[in-house]
Amino acid sequence: MIDTRPMVRAIVADIEKGVEAAQIAARFHDSRIRAEGGPADVVLAGGVMQNARLLARLIQVLAEAGFHPHYHREVPPNDGGMSLGQAVVAAYRAG
Repeated sequence: MIDTRPMVRAIVADIEKGVEAAQIAARFHDSRIRAEGGPADVVLAGGVMQNARLLARLIQVLAEAGFHPHYHREVPPNDGGMSLGQAVVAAYRAG
């Protein structure tokens, strides 16, 4: 379980101080949840993960930082994978 309240408070404080949105976004993306004892497993999904170059680089950087990246290998990471998941749930519920 990750407590995001401190991060949200920091973002709100930055907004109230008039910090530029780009700087707030950069701080968010540079946050170190893992350094605070957060989980090591990271799931990479969504349409942006269809970008093979981005995916490969993320896997490399995350692994070097001590994370365990998980990503789609047999189904697409976007709507196609979501549709498959929905079909599996529907089949399960149908019995």
